[in-house]
Amino acid sequence: MPFDVYHRYVDSAATFQVRIAGLFGVVDQKGPEMTKSETVTLLNDIVVMAPAAVLDLPFTWETLGEHTMRATFSNAGYTVSAMLTFDAEGDLIGFLSNDRSQLEGKEARNLPWSTPISGYAEVNGIRVGTQGDASWVEAGGEWTYGRFTIRKLEYNVQ
Repeated sequence: MPFDVYHRYVDSAATFQVRIAGLFGVVDQKGPEMTKSETVTLLNDIVVMAPAAVLDLPFTWETLGEHTMRATFSNAGYTVSAMLTFDAEGDLIGFLSNDRSQLEGKEARNLPWSTPISGYAEVNGIRVGTQGDASWVEAGGEWTYGRFTIRKLEYNVQ
């Protein structure tokens, strides 16, 4: 059965919707908790797919160790952060944030959210992370709910 998943972050509000066969809505989340969580997603997307954009956006940085730093990002009245881990070549290989909530029905619970990056390649002339996971870190362990491979990127699309 096909289903559509839409994450939208427009102006200062985010929504998350899931529709089965494009007809039946099964998830329709919105509000401050969703917007804060999607601000974490935006932070992740920027540092993974458009890292040069950090120069023009409201980021602050804190060095935590030789290969780790904390990135803090503010947007639409929400401030979130994540610990970034880099390998010896300087590639981002780990992203961990405690500011994203896992939605379960109408309940939200704050859990660490991890997006390890396992592959890099040049896409449209830009070196980016092209393989990664999306995982929740729970007391019983980490579980991956999404695997992603980037094959093409377009920037500043009209």
